[in-house]
Amino acid sequence: MRNRAEHDRGLVRRGDNRLWLSDEAIASWRAEGRKTPGGQPRFSNLAVETTLMLGALCRFPPRQAEGIVRSLMALIKVELAVPDHTTLARRRRIVAVHKWLWPRKGSVDIVIDSTGLKFFGAGEWARKKHGETHRSWHKLHLSVDPASNEIIAHELTETARRTPR
Repeated sequence: MRNRAEHDRGLVRRGDNRLWLSDEAIASWRAEGRKTPGGQPRFSNLAVETTLMLGALCRFPPRQAEGIVRSLMALIKVELAVPDHTTLARRRRIVAVHKWLWPRKGSVDIVIDSTGLKFFGAGEWARKKHGETHRSWHKLHLSVDPASNEIIAHELTETARRTPR
């Protein structure tokens, strides 16, 4: 080791974590209710995926991933419930966290945003002909690495979910 000061700064930067959450990401943190009988999920796939992703970034198991996200939420003063480690362990089989993206060299920024999508299908012709005004809209939430433009995570929500403007 030739430059101890630079090496020391590099070790300190490894622990530098920043978390930015858009209003839409905060609004879609809780799961949408299902109309089927049985238990209702408390957290959306976005919440589970974000927690698992931050855990994978630090190479943490689910308990420590829960802990780091709780502390980050407290630091940015956002009062959101965090998925517990049992939820993370159960739903990580369903929610795909792209492990091939981790670990990265250097710092990683993740941008979370959403956009509305209009779906066209077989019913579109009938809507035009008969004048029905109802349209099928969905919202696509994306987590993107701005440096490489890679999509890290995604979620498609139904029309009924309300997000702040």
